[in-house]
Amino acid sequence: MADVHFHEDGWECCDNAQNNQSWYTETRDPVRIQLFGPPASWSFDLRDEKAAHAFFYAQSQSFGGALLDIAVETIAGVECLVGVFKYKSPIPDHSGMYYVGIVWLPFEKFLFQVNFESLEQGTTRRA
Repeated sequence: MADVHFHEDGWECCDNAQNNQSWYTETRDPVRIQLFGPPASWSFDLRDEKAAHAFFYAQSQSFGGALLDIAVETIAGVECLVGVFKYKSPIPDHSGMYYVGIVWLPFEKFLFQVNFESLEQGTTRRA
């Protein structure tokens, strides 16, 4: 994890553990990178986009959210899974949505995950 670097000017570090680093952006949106070992024990092959969609659709529904998109991509020659989800705001009396983008980079002995999270801002209304 110590070898992972990216532009973070203006961000505030809120967690700097061995396997988890988190920051708040200038607009207080969290960005998190995590290292998991052993790798994910998903019941599907990473390259099976249809199975990944079914798995994460059910998982997001169980948390009261929604899967917006899931795709198998290649980043720097590494196959990865990219997902975008939305959930009700975790802040009481906030009617906006909470959006989460995740990039999963699975390797033979570990799983690297990057989360980008954002709370909907501005005027929102309940239907």
